[in-house]
Amino acid sequence: MAKKILVVDDDVSSLKLTESVLKSAGYDVLTLDYPKYVLKVIKEEKPALVVLDIIMPYKDGYALCEEIKKIFCNKIPVLLCTAKSYEQDLIEKAYKDFGADDFIIKPFEAEDLLQKIKALTEGQG
Repeated sequence: MAKKILVVDDDVSSLKLTESVLKSAGYDVLTLDYPKYVLKVIKEEKPALVVLDIIMPYKDGYALCEEIKKIFCNKIPVLLCTAKSYEQDLIEKAYKDFGADDFIIKPFEAEDLLQKIKALTEGQG
């Protein structure tokens, strides 16, 4: 059975690209282009991992990550994703502060994304 990955990004082109990469690797992919319903989708769909863009309307990826980790008791890995314009050392500090399991900078190579997802979901169902 394919592992389910939830991808949340308000940039529709990034969302579609990530979805395509994951589907071609055999994952079952859920997408949201607006973060308001992330927690509801997680409760209903129980994804193996969540990929969160950091800069989004309504609630940013940091705050969502913190909520996911608190509500689901760290059972769901979170991969934060953001544009290259951010300083990498700030991202590294921030992702640790908010409980994310890893991060990736856009634009990313498909293989890098797949390696991170595989590492974060190994040992799950």
